[in-house]
Amino acid sequence: MGWVSLGARLFALAQEAVENLDVRDIAHPHLVELNEKCGHTVHLAVHEENEVLYIDKVESRYPVRMYSRIGKPVAITVAAVAKLLLADLPEPERRALAEKLDYPHYTARSTPHATAFLAELAAVREQGWATDLGGHEESINCVAAPIRGADGRAVAAMSVSAPSVVVSADELLKLLPLVRRTADAISREYSGKTPPKDTA
Repeated sequence: MGWVSLGARLFALAQEAVENLDVRDIAHPHLVELNEKCGHTVHLAVHEENEVLYIDKVESRYPVRMYSRIGKPVAITVAAVAKLLLADLPEPERRALAEKLDYPHYTARSTPHATAFLAELAAVREQGWATDLGGHEESINCVAAPIRGADGRAVAAMSVSAPSVVVSADELLKLLPLVRRTADAISREYSGKTPPKDTA
């Protein structure tokens, strides 16, 4: 019995060590590579204490820049990264959170109320990716994919964003497979299933 409980304890400690790996450090080289391929702004976000925060950003190569900042909360009811992270919550938590949020009318495409938000989170949970097509700023579109830990839970979300003057929403959506592949590569590395990406 002693050996079994010791084994379980060691497993728990190993899991904790993996969870404590900084997802930003693991993700960053992947985000840079994605930015080099597509040229658009790339973000990494996490859910902490009822807020979704940007923890990394790689700037667009285009002159039109986004005002997002590392450490700044995202617009939780419309941002694609927020939808992914909140969609991953257990249903009672999702419902409780949705019902206490405000629903600012940023644009005509903003999520109007809790019922619509919950329906969108259910769709995001089902499809495994999310978009914000002019929901926060009329001229900014965004596609996002989740980064998952060894237990399958979303530990972070990453996105590619671009102004419609640079690329149309339809063209941005064509990058979704690349965004999802990048998120999956980060997930595998974060879960310890692949060796770290060479940052040299």
